[in-house]
Amino acid sequence: MAGVSRARPTLIVLEPDPARRLRLVSALRAAFQVLPEDPERTAVRRARDERPDLVLVSLSPRNPRPGLGVCRALKTDLRPGPVGVVDEGAVSQPEEALEGHLADGYLAGEADPSQLAEWALAILAGERPQRSFPARKGLLRRLFGR
Repeated sequence: MAGVSRARPTLIVLEPDPARRLRLVSALRAAFQVLPEDPERTAVRRARDERPDLVLVSLSPRNPRPGLGVCRALKTDLRPGPVGVVDEGAVSQPEEALEGHLADGYLAGEADPSQLAEWALAILAGERPQRSFPARKGLLRRLFGR
């Protein structure tokens, strides 16, 4: 469909946790056309096939290496697009994550929906935004204030 402009940029969210994926997708749906999950293809294959405007890779606090490996694979593709890293506290030095894994943006903690969308749009604008927000507390910590 040459010549047809899209109203919103396309986005793939790579997040294995369904609850966290739902939070991210809900927060970004107003600003982006979020492409649906496809369990039949790997993350890298999806990005190569669909060529979204932005790919968000979420890092697991328990084991960030697979997510960082996906980020590196996406950015070493022949036609890489922007890649943002969303982290719940898995990486202690975001500058290393940006440089070492070729990410275009880094967000730590839990941003509210408008902050998340603003950060993602900054990546598309060519910035290399690094944002940190307080980590989301677990249920017991929220209940007992610890």
